[in-house]
Amino acid sequence: MDIFIGGLPATMRQRELQEIFEKYGEVMSVNIIMDHLTRLNKGFGFVKMPDRQQGLSAIAALNGVEVEGKKLVVNESKFKKGEEKSAPQGIRSAPTPKKYTSAQGRPPGKGSSARSQVTKGKGNHKKN
Repeated sequence: MDIFIGGLPATMRQRELQEIFEKYGEVMSVNIIMDHLTRLNKGFGFVKMPDRQQGLSAIAALNGVEVEGKKLVVNESKFKKGEEKSAPQGIRSAPTPKKYTSAQGRPPGKGSSARSQVTKGKGNHKKN
């Protein structure tokens, strides 16, 4: 079971979060989302527990609990439309080429565009 945890204190580390969840059962993985610039967590993360009943027990017990002055929000992860639940954590599929090319097969902004078709000069506007 994949569990979302929000409201994490900025100083919370993965090991600490794992210890909190291990009180309710086996923890397969813990992933706290980090800000690469500040090296602090972004306030949310994910825990994966193999047993659904243990995961539900952890959610019920930990949702709303205060940790270091912040209330945790704990619930089952909701996947965005098009994502697969079985996809390994941290691995994303490659984007499709259409996402990064125009209908003519060129990257956006290259070749002919409406902007490049505008003529420059003094004769393009009417004088009253």
